[in-house]
Amino acid sequence: DSVTTLVVGRLIQAVGAGLLAWGVLDGGICVFEAHATHWMQILDSISTFKDFVGVAALMLVLIAGVRSPAWKRSWPFIASVTLYGLMISAFDWGKQFRGGVAEGYAWIDHEFSVPIDLIHVDVSAMAIVTWIMIVALLYTVVQHLTAERRKQERVQQELDAAREVQRVLVPENPPEIAGYTIESVYRPAAEVGGDFFQVIPLRNGGTLVAIGDVSGKGLRAAMIVSMIVGVLRAVCAFSEEPGAILAELNRRLCGRMGEGFATCLVARLEESGRLTLANAGHLPPYINGVEVEMPGALPLGLVESAFYEQNTVDLAEGDVAVLLTDGICEAQNERRVVF
Repeated sequence: DSVTTLVVGRLIQAVGAGLLAWGVLDGGICVFEAHATHWMQILDSISTFKDFVGVAALMLVLIAGVRSPAWKRSWPFIASVTLYGLMISAFDWGKQFRGGVAEGYAWIDHEFSVPIDLIHVDVSAMAIVTWIMIVALLYTVVQHLTAERRKQERVQQELDAAREVQRVLVPENPPEIAGYTIESVYRPAAEVGGDFFQVIPLRNGGTLVAIGDVSGKGLRAAMIVSMIVGVLRAVCAFSEEPGAILAELNRRLCGRMGEGFATCLVARLEESGRLTLANAGHLPPYINGVEVEMPGALPLGLVESAFYEQNTVDLAEGDVAVLLTDGICEAQNERRVVF
């Protein structure tokens, strides 16, 4: 389980740090070997047993590798490194002794001749294991790169599917509305985004325009957008009041967005030119370049009992209303200065 994996990882780190410190001490003793004192000789004798700790560390690495999800791709390299470390530890430990013990480990570094065509190449068991380790490393790198490429391809396929869903949800050609001309621009900063808008004809002849922004970006935000659009269209079948629509939308989204939230502005367009507006933490609209004053309100998905006030604006012929998301007001030039 994850707890065991964490404990093994901590043990490997602790043993590795101890071996590193021990190696530095051993190396320092070798530097001053010609002027070794009595205490330095004692420390040198003690450092002989660091190879036992090294073997334990290699066993921990092997255990951690077996428990790793990438074991199938990495096992040749992990096994070869373990074998190499064991041989190094055994050879170093054997060199500390004389006589039969040392001779028992001499084969590890002993070179023997291998005939290749007309020449003979001198190799040792340690050299063979070293080459095996190099080949295993190359194999492991190729396997990891292949797995990563396949993972990226799956992620790209999911993003493509999300982008296609979002393209369907965001209208490319808004419907014609008597007395109004509607133009829209939608350019997500990433492959998929959290901004959305909808133009929904109402039963009484009016039109509902909703624009909003989901916190966060990427695939998660795009999926929340699809949920919001579906809920919004369902709510519009029961109510045409922007404040009531936002309240019901908020109630249905609470507890379903994790730690996120969404801002939303809803406007009902009437043939007379009247706009009835309700805002849930979104940027207010502009009428002829002047920002419309609107009461503050919480975004959607935070507090189930949130209330959303309505206000009205009367448009005359030729007036222009602009609804926007924060991608407009936060846009920057090449010097990262807000326009």
